[in-house]
Amino acid sequence: MKRAHKIRIYPNNKQETMLMKHCGVSRLAYNTCLAKWNADYADGVKHNAYSIKKW
Repeated sequence: MKRAHKIRIYPNNKQETMLMKHCGVSRLAYNTCLAKWNADYADGVKHNAYSIKKW
């Protein structure tokens, strides 16, 4: 039986701000790549994960 390890963290104000910034940057990168993928797909260009990563 597999069990998950749950660890609660208590960041201070500076650490919490940095965590929020990192989440925002990753969300922005994901949304940008998704928009590029969808626009190219509508234009008939086929991509794979490597071509998006390279872009």
